[in-house]
Amino acid sequence: MFDRLPDPRRVRGRRYRLGSLLGLCLVAVLGGARPLAQIARFAADAAPEVHDQLGLNRATPNASTLGRLLARLDGDP
Repeated sequence: MFDRLPDPRRVRGRRYRLGSLLGLCLVAVLGGARPLAQIARFAADAAPEVHDQLGLNRATPNASTLGRLLARLDGDP
């Protein structure tokens, strides 16, 4: 599903897969997180199994990483 969404990031700045970051944000919002700080807190506090399911095997993305990505996404196709 996320394979068709163009990645607005520069190649140099890609440390996490786009689908993993968007999936993380989606799960956090479905869990009730609204502000970016709550989404980042969800990411930091999520169980290792959640990280594995989302393909986040490295360190957890911080709020600035998530904020930059979400700000660059174009909601209109």
